[in-house]
Amino acid sequence: MTGKIVDIRTARPREDEDGDQSRKFTSEKLNWLDCVVRDHRLKPGAFKVAFVIMQHVGSGTGIAYPSDETIAAISGISRPQVQRHRESLRNAGWLSWERTQNSNRYTPLFHKVNAALDEMAIQQDRRRELRELRIRMKALKAAEGRVPVPHGRGT
Repeated sequence: MTGKIVDIRTARPREDEDGDQSRKFTSEKLNWLDCVVRDHRLKPGAFKVAFVIMQHVGSGTGIAYPSDETIAAISGISRPQVQRHRESLRNAGWLSWERTQNSNRYTPLFHKVNAALDEMAIQQDRRRELRELRIRMKALKAAEGRVPVPHGRGT
């Protein structure tokens, strides 16, 4: 066994580039969803709508065409709510959509993702620093004898 991935339909080695592109696109989709779920301007139903739409986005086109009925059925919310949440996603700058002759055409907008991920990293660093500060303050108070340190737990 050579360790190469073989396409069983053609019995030829599969190009790693396809796998790399697929993983990259999946990563971009997950980053987009991570940003949408943390956008506190949006209601939880908006994330459900975003998730269903993103499940339908084609890797080659970056476009999805699910109907309102499909989104409602998968997300478990009503069609009017789907329409309201879709509008809120557009107003928040996460999604572009247009009605064509016989379907909705959705395009997730990725232009805000890097800035949102940077902000998330900054917030995570702040939370870590506050957590470390609380631990140090607790240890300092315990050393001064003001606060007993519980047995069995490290500081």
